[in-house]
Amino acid sequence: MQNFISLLTWKKMFLEMVVWLQSCGAFNYCGTNQWIPVIMPIAPYIIRTIRDPEKPNTLEELEVVTESCVEVHEINEEEYLVIIRFTPTVPHCSLATLIGLCLRIKLQRCLPFKHKLEIYISEGTHSTEEDINKQINDKERVAAAMENPNLREIVEQCVTEPD
Repeated sequence: MQNFISLLTWKKMFLEMVVWLQSCGAFNYCGTNQWIPVIMPIAPYIIRTIRDPEKPNTLEELEVVTESCVEVHEINEEEYLVIIRFTPTVPHCSLATLIGLCLRIKLQRCLPFKHKLEIYISEGTHSTEEDINKQINDKERVAAAMENPNLREIVEQCVTEPD
């Protein structure tokens, strides 16, 4: 139920932002990439509160994710590609795959627009970045991971909004 309420809150905020930006003339609705100025701030705001699986901090506090780690590209008029590049705190971080999974789950639940999602470890920041990048971008592996009740519980603890 909380996820549903969060989604409704995000959609309401998104629509309010669009109306406000439109009234201010902050961007032109004609041509390509018309919504990117609206969409760009949403993804970093969503992921900033994800908690680290082993520390009492958020990923933002640990600088695993920053506003600059998000890219948005228009696929067509109705769909966008959101690319996240995160940086583990150490090159041998054993929880990098779990962090990537948390990013994916939170964004899939909360982005209020049609999107494709790609999540990567920042180049050169992890000893097994290629393997982890494949895992966190493989839909079947993500689905299988979320079927594991223990793993699902950890992900839920990390992505649940603080009170």
